[in-house]
Amino acid sequence: MADQNKTVSEHMQPYSGSFGNASVAIFKYEAAAVASGDVIYMGKLPKYAYVHNVVMYTDDLSSAGATISLGYITAEVGGSLSSATYWTTTTDVASSAARTVSTAEPKLFSEEVHVICTVGTAEVTGTIYVIVEFLYEND
Repeated sequence: MADQNKTVSEHMQPYSGSFGNASVAIFKYEAAAVASGDVIYMGKLPKYAYVHNVVMYTDDLSSAGATISLGYITAEVGGSLSSATYWTTTTDVASSAARTVSTAEPKLFSEEVHVICTVGTAEVTGTIYVIVEFLYEND
């Protein structure tokens, strides 16, 4: 019988506090007439962040059918990671305040990344919060 995942298990970062290595990043942006197609850099996640939960809270940002996509882009020179729609795609933020929970699979980042919101079909104005829960795995 083979030992499955033994090497990975032995190299996991040990428990290091009351709540282990879990971290929460809370990013806030006050949008003021951000145009369609613009990218909002919400904040940065460290290299080896293993993201397992992302939630976006928004005000009623527009009355014209505005949408926002939530993703990431590399923060490193020469980096290659990028997905403008990894966590959410075209979330409607026009009609009322919204809470959007990502259904994306957990993802381990091998580079530092910026969490980004891409404004879709119409200009947005109001408050955007993005809460990212991740496990920090320092190799």
